[in-house]
Amino acid sequence: MMKKFKSTAGHTIAGLILALLPFVDLAAQDSQGRTLREFAAQLQPIEWTLIWISICLFGVILYLGYFLKTLAYDKFYASDSGGVSKIVAVGVLTTALFLGSSTEAMAQTGAPADFETTITLMLLLGIIAIQLVVIFHLWGSIGSLLKKPIDRPVDKPYLMATTVWGALWKNMNKSVEIEREKDVLLDHAYDGIRELDNDLPPWWKWGFYITIIFSVIYLARYHVFQTAPLQMEEYEIAVARAEAERAALRATSPDITEETVVFLDSEEDLEIGKTLYVTNCAVCHGQLGEGGIGPNLVDDYWIHGGSIRDIFRVTKYGVIERGMTPWQDILTPLQIAQVSSFVKTLRDTDPPNQKEPEGELYVPEEETSDAEEAEEAPVG
Repeated sequence: MMKKFKSTAGHTIAGLILALLPFVDLAAQDSQGRTLREFAAQLQPIEWTLIWISICLFGVILYLGYFLKTLAYDKFYASDSGGVSKIVAVGVLTTALFLGSSTEAMAQTGAPADFETTITLMLLLGIIAIQLVVIFHLWGSIGSLLKKPIDRPVDKPYLMATTVWGALWKNMNKSVEIEREKDVLLDHAYDGIRELDNDLPPWWKWGFYITIIFSVIYLARYHVFQTAPLQMEEYEIAVARAEAERAALRATSPDITEETVVFLDSEEDLEIGKTLYVTNCAVCHGQLGEGGIGPNLVDDYWIHGGSIRDIFRVTKYGVIERGMTPWQDILTPLQIAQVSSFVKTLRDTDPPNQKEPEGELYVPEEETSDAEEAEEAPVG
C-alpha cells in the first residue's frame, strides 16, 4: 500500500511541476509584454471561480483516491494492483497539463481580451469536466467495494457503512462508538464528569494542514517571489487598463462639442441615451425625469437653458456648486450627446410625483436634428 501511495504522490508532484512550468515562463514576459502579475490581475472573476473549483476538485480526487486505497487495504488487507494510482494520476496529470497548456497558450497568443477569456473559460470547463469524470469513477469504485461482504471482525466503523456518504462521514470523523467509549475514558474526573480521550477528527486536522500549506504558498507567491500583485497593485493595473480602454474608446468616438452637437433622433441613439440616463442620471433626476435631488427634466423651466447645446454643456462640464457631476471624463462625447438627446424627449411626459419647476421659462428654439442635418449636407 505504501508503495502505491508513494506512486500516487509521485504523480501528484510531477503534475504540479508541469502545471508550474508555464508560470515560470510568465515570470518574465509573455508575447504581449505582460508579467505574471499583470496576467493574473487581468483574469475575470468567473475565471478565478473556475480555477478555485478546479483546485477543490483536485483535492477531492486526491482524497477519494487515498480513501479507496485505504478501504481496499482495511477490508481485504490488499490494494488494487495500482488501479487507483492510475485513476488518480489521470486526474492529476490532466489537470496539470490543461492548466499548464492553457496558461502558456494565453500567454503566447496575443489574442483580443474577449477571445482570450472565451478560450480560457473553455479550457477550464474542460478541466472540470475531466475531473468530474474521475471523481464519478472513484465514487463508483468505492460504492462497489463497500457492497462486497467481509468475513472477519472489523474494528473500524466506516467499513460497515452501506453508502459512500456514510463511509466518508465516519472516516472523516472517526468518532468512537458509544459502546466503545469506555476504551477511551481517562482516569481523572471532575465534579462527576469524566473526559474522553478522542482524537481530533481527520477533517479538522487536514483543514489545519491546508491552512499551513496555503500560508506558505501565499507568503512565497506574494511577498517572496512577488509573482502576483497585491491589492494596491491590482488596483493600479485595473486603473491603467480602464484608462487605456477609455482612451481607445475616445479615439474612435466622433468629435462632438457643445457647439456642434445636434439632437440625435434615431431609435438606437435614444435607446442608448435612455440606458445611460437610467444608469447615471436617474439617481438625482428620477427614473422618469420627475426630479429628486436635482430638478425635474420634463417641464419648460430650466436653470441653465433647455436647448440640446445647453444640456450637452451642463452634462459635460457639470455644475459643481449644485452637486452636478462633470461627465466629460466618464462618458464619451457621443454618449453625452445621446443622453442629452434622450433628456429632450422627456419634455411634457408628465410623470407622477413631479418636482416643482426650477429656473426660468425656456422657449424652445427650432433645433436641427441629426437626420435633418444629414439631409441639408451638400452632396458631392
